[in-house]
Amino acid sequence: MIKFTKNISLIFFIITLSSCLNKNGKNDNNKKSFNQEEIQIYGLFIDKLTLPYPVPPPPGLMESEEFDQEKNKKFWDSIGNIPTTVIIDTTDLIRNQSITLPNKFEKYKDLVDKLTNQKLKRIHNHETLKSSEGHTFVYGNSLIDGNLKHPQLFSFSKIAFDKSKTHAALYVRHKTHDLSSFFNLYLLAKRNGIWEIIYEKNLEFS
Repeated sequence: MIKFTKNISLIFFIITLSSCLNKNGKNDNNKKSFNQEEIQIYGLFIDKLTLPYPVPPPPGLMESEEFDQEKNKKFWDSIGNIPTTVIIDTTDLIRNQSITLPNKFEKYKDLVDKLTNQKLKRIHNHETLKSSEGHTFVYGNSLIDGNLKHPQLFSFSKIAFDKSKTHAALYVRHKTHDLSSFFNLYLLAKRNGIWEIIYEKNLEFS
């Protein structure tokens, strides 16, 4: 009887372990790896919108009679070139409200409609994202993730492409504080192999 009980316990343990492994496997399969076009576009926005560290100018610089506007610009440009660490949201950014576009961008309407009809927030595998300016990433869903002194959080929607993969649309949210963020729609075109932003529309601002 004792041997029988031990066998039952062992079988139960094996079933439980197998169930846990399968569950973990399913979660891994739900992670979507980005393709090359998505990596280029997300990287474009990370490099374009990342804010530099808020380093003040040297004491008295602004009040000095010898203040040189050109030198000051070089100073801030050098600060802006310092790579920083940003937080990348690991779920899709979704907005379910229709958007009116200018007539000249009417051909993007179907792409924007695809974004509007998105329902599922998927977990992403962001390890393939890149910054050409050397920014590094931590992953999470809020400003407190990463324990950064000057946090900024990027949230991206899925990118909607046309059939030729030369036109695209997406939503981007950039947040540095609960009362400091923006949510924009961007339209892009691929010219000479490079993605360019050709239109942006602010949808939310705080």
